[in-house]
Parts: sequence; C-alpha cells; structure tokens
Amino acid sequence: MKHSITILLLFATAALYARTWVVAPGTALANIQAAVHQARPYDTVLVRAGEYREGSITIDKPLTLRGEGWPLLDGEHLHQPLGIRSHYVSVSGFRVVRCGSGSLEDMAGIKVYNARYVYVFNNILDDNYFGIYLSNSKYCWVTGNRLTAHGEIEQTSGNGIHAWKCDSVTIAHNRVQGHRDGIYFEFVTNSRINHNYSTGNVRYGLHFMFSHNDSYEHNTFVRNGAGVAVMYTRNVTMRHNTFADNIGGAAYGMLLKDIQGSRISDNVFVRNTAAIFMEGCTRS
Repeated sequence: MKHSITILLLFATAALYARTWVVAPGTALANIQAAVHQARPYDTVLVRAGEYREGSITIDKPLTLRGEGWPLLDGEHLHQPLGIRSHYVSVSGFRVVRCGSGSLEDMAGIKVYNARYVYVFNNILDDNYFGIYLSNSKYCWVTGNRLTAHGEIEQTSGNGIHAWKCDSVTIAHNRVQGHRDGIYFEFVTNSRINHNYSTGNVRYGLHFMFSHNDSYEHNTFVRNGAGVAVMYTRNVTMRHNTFADNIGGAAYGMLLKDIQGSRISDNVFVRNTAAIFMEGCTRS
C-alpha cells in the first residue's frame, strides 16, 4: 500500500509542472514515438483515437502515456507494439494488437524491462504472443486490463500476464483468455494476484514456478486446461478463489507440487476432473 501511495503522489506532484503532448492522426504531431522523444520526464503524452503502426515504440523516460478513444497500437505480427525501459511510467486507454514473435526474445503487446513503479491499467490487448510482460521489475501494477488471444497449442502461444524475476508486483482485476497460461510467475516474490478472471487458456489459468511469499485471492479460474499449478514454491497464500470446469485427462482445479509453508483455504471447486492434487506438499 505504501508503494501505491508513493507512485500516486509522485505522478500528482509531477503533473503540476508537466506538459501534455497531444498526438492525433493528420496533425503536426501524428507519431507517438516522436512525441516521446520531444517530451521531458514526467510529461504526459495524450494519444487521440486512430490507428498507429509505428513498429516498436519505446518509452525511455518517466512519462504518462494515455489513450483517448481507444487508439490502436498495431504490431502487424512483426513488432512489439510498446516497450517500457524507464521507471515511473503509466500506460492506459490503448488497444494493443498483433505483436510479433521471435526465437531470440519473448515479444509482448506491452513489455516492461528492468523498471520500477510502472502502472499498466485499463488497456485492451488482443492477438498478442505474450500480452503484458514484466521482466526483472519491481513495484509494478497491472490492473483492469482485458487480454484475449487465440492459442490452440502450448508451443505456438505465450502467456497473458507474464512476470519473470520480479518483486512486489500487483496483478488485479484483469480478464485473461485464450493464452498458454493466463497468468505466469517465475522467480517472483512478495507479490499479489487478486480479483482476476482467467478462462479458456490452453494450459493453466495461473502458473507459479519458484515464486515465494506471494498470494492469490478472490480470483476465478474457469475452463482452462487446468486451473492453477503452484510448483517448487514456499509461503504462498491461496484463499477465496473459484476453480470451475477444468476438465480433461490431466486437468486439476489446483495442482500443488513441492511446495512448503503455504496456506490454502476458503476456495470453491466446481466440476473439475480432480479438485486438488498434491505431491510433496509439506508444512502447509
């Protein structure tokens, strides 16, 4: 909570001195990347409705990037629409579609690199390989986004919300559908996953690997390949979640493998092939 207050106060204080740059098709400033280059730290780049095919847009300074009328960032299945490489960035109000995919880098609709205090909220993402990707980042919020993909097999689809080597992130009030895993944590600590709806994903609605001192609460996992897998992890709180209609030969509502010191309570399981499967679950 204290970190949420910190970032809100920082943006509010910076706004007193910041300039707003307006990007709109057919105007003198019709390019988002050009506006980012011109902006000073803590300015706002306001993007009007329209379609923007600019390759890979990079945010490399503290900025508020805000869409008005759901402007479209289109990766054309070739590029990563938006990359964030700075602390103190806020992104909201965009439709982000058709990011590319590659063997050398995990490309995403919105990807955050080595950053602190990044807030990605109220965006619509469709047909991206990875949806929102946090890499080696801390104190980030991913909230109120809608992510849809059309994955059919694991090998050709990425995860909806993916966090790797992160700390103190919050994933809340998102709707994720049609990815490999709806939400994926690997080497993520002290983080929270709350009030998300994850459905129709190829493998898991939520997948934990080597991620300690986290919690997921008040989420719904429906009609995924399997509901949730928590593996090689300790000190995870799993409460007030709903696991429903995860049906198949290898489908579970909740799969727990080699976890320690965790709390699992007050969850609801409905029409799963197996509600809970535990292997090597100790001191929980």
